[in-house]
Amino acid sequence: MPTEKILWQDTGNSCSPAAVSGSNINSTLDNMNSGENGFLPPQTVMSSDGSAGTKVQVGLFVGSQNDETVTTIPVGQYQDTVWQVLQLWEDGMPVHEAKKTVIKGKGDGTVPYASATYPSDAGWANLEADSSQQPHGFLVKDYVDKLTAFLNTGSAASALKSSAFVLMDAAVPEPPSLSIAVQGTVRLDVMGPLNNHTGADPVSGVVRENIAESRAFFDGDNGSVRIENPADGTYEIVIFGASDRDFYGEVGFQDDTSNEYYPFQGYYGTDQIILQVVVDSGTTPKVSVGWPAISPENLQADPVGPAGVETTTLSWNASTDADLNGY
Repeated sequence: MPTEKILWQDTGNSCSPAAVSGSNINSTLDNMNSGENGFLPPQTVMSSDGSAGTKVQVGLFVGSQNDETVTTIPVGQYQDTVWQVLQLWEDGMPVHEAKKTVIKGKGDGTVPYASATYPSDAGWANLEADSSQQPHGFLVKDYVDKLTAFLNTGSAASALKSSAFVLMDAAVPEPPSLSIAVQGTVRLDVMGPLNNHTGADPVSGVVRENIAESRAFFDGDNGSVRIENPADGTYEIVIFGASDRDFYGEVGFQDDTSNEYYPFQGYYGTDQIILQVVVDSGTTPKVSVGWPAISPENLQADPVGPAGVETTTLSWNASTDADLNGY
């Protein structure tokens, strides 16, 4: 369907289309959302409360980070002027991108808040939760209690409850998990202790899931790798992608007794960024992260020179680390 019907921007007083996609239309989705050509309008089959069992009850669980959200939309552009070839990575991300700008606003890093909450504004869904500051790939874990409550107390709850939540009701513990996520025009590849890989291949872009009990997910400017029951040992994380861009990331570990979270951010130039994560189930904390570089202490930038020809001077505290020669 047209981009302008699914991606909206909040301009302060109202919502307006964020981008125009021309004739690039998914006609099936367009008909489903408009209730045409054999499809019923959403409000006739879905509602915020189930309407006494005659409609599907819909609840929304939305992220609302105040920054680091969508500012541009990646759009594939043709590169071969003779054959007009549109190249895509294995996960559907364009190899060569054009960018359409949207107004920055809160959201989950995938779509703006106003776009995610549109069904609630339209009256056929209820906004159940919107307090999470986590990126899209971590919303389910952040909202697990609210999701459980919704499935247990909603209309026809017993019919809607999934096997995963039945396990939660029975107090069956979740397995330990190691997760790595990035946000920005970058991809990641994880090499496990046995030299097997999960993530996007840095050369071909093909997504692999060779580490036992692992899953890789890439969507637009977001990507994550999750490994359940991770073996003790060293995991090497390779970050690569579009050059000269900022990116954000996080490493997490969860089990019955701990919930560890290590956020980071960086700038990707032209060389791959490599960091190491060590898992040791017999220690506390159970994860340690070897960062590729340590930030200088008390780093600050000061303007120097007269107005109109200013330059910037950076200053920081000298390091006492014998292995650190300079910046």
